[in-house]
Amino acid sequence: MRQLPGSICVLCNQPIESVVEGRFCEGCQGAVHVACIDPPMDQELAGRCSVCGAAQEDDDEVRREEQRNKNQRPELTAANCPVSKVCPQCGHTEFKTRRPKKAMTFLYDRVCLSCGTRYSPPTPTWAAFVFIIAGLILCGISLLGLVGSMLSPNAGAVLGLVCYGLLGVFGALGLAQGIRSLSTPGKS
Repeated sequence: MRQLPGSICVLCNQPIESVVEGRFCEGCQGAVHVACIDPPMDQELAGRCSVCGAAQEDDDEVRREEQRNKNQRPELTAANCPVSKVCPQCGHTEFKTRRPKKAMTFLYDRVCLSCGTRYSPPTPTWAAFVFIIAGLILCGISLLGLVGSMLSPNAGAVLGLVCYGLLGVFGALGLAQGIRSLSTPGKS
């Protein structure tokens, strides 16, 4: 289903920002700003929509452009950017670097010089060991803190349990990421 916001007006060729300022024409089904609608006079009907006044050739071109955009490769996000040491599409090893799409990364993303595929390099081995060591340290501190908070009759012990519990969760996540990076390079 087409969405109105972001569509291009068939009359002024400007983007429609919201559903309040535009609509789909009942005649030609083109996206149009409400302010741009100018129904043609009877003598001007040839080649124009009778409801909004858009030239039919323009409307067909807008539809063709939307179809071309739909058939193009989807925009790469952190979720669908492949992780590989070489181009996953063609196996080519030469690349240019691009700013990464992921929030946390150690290396820039790569764009293959042969086919243009964007991909991320795997987490370096040194980073996997940093994750494991940091995870072990955080889990150890958390365990000691949890035991100390449980043995303390202090009223603030509950807050200590929560803090040390969160520290343990972060430690476990870091440990899991480090192990996953070492066991399946190219998948993390």
